Amino acid sequence: MASDADNAKDLSQGMIPPPPGVVPNFVNPTHRTGAAIACNVVCLTLALVFVGLRLWTKTFIIRSVGRDDFTCIAALIFSIGYTTCVITAQNYGIGVDEWNITGR
Repeated sequence: MASDADNAKDLSQGMIPPPPGVVPNFVNPTHRTGAAIACNVVCLTLALVFVGLRLWTKTFIIRSVGRDDFTCIAALIFSIGYTTCVITAQNYGIGVDEWNITGR
């Protein structure tokens, strides 16, 4: 069982040691959360547009929806789930360097 002194020590250092010459910043760490969210939202938007155009074309112009179209829909649903996870993960440290994340 860990003592209070061990727990205090764990909270004062990052999850991994920082690279040489880098000082950990636990108060206001730099992060790439905005870039991660922007990339995922842009890619998801493009996927929604292109899958929507594909389904519209296959349904109304070609009038032949196949298994591959249902596979595209399934992939799009998983992509929406993944993007939701990335957006939710910003509250848990996504985009922050591991040496700037404490063990709490």
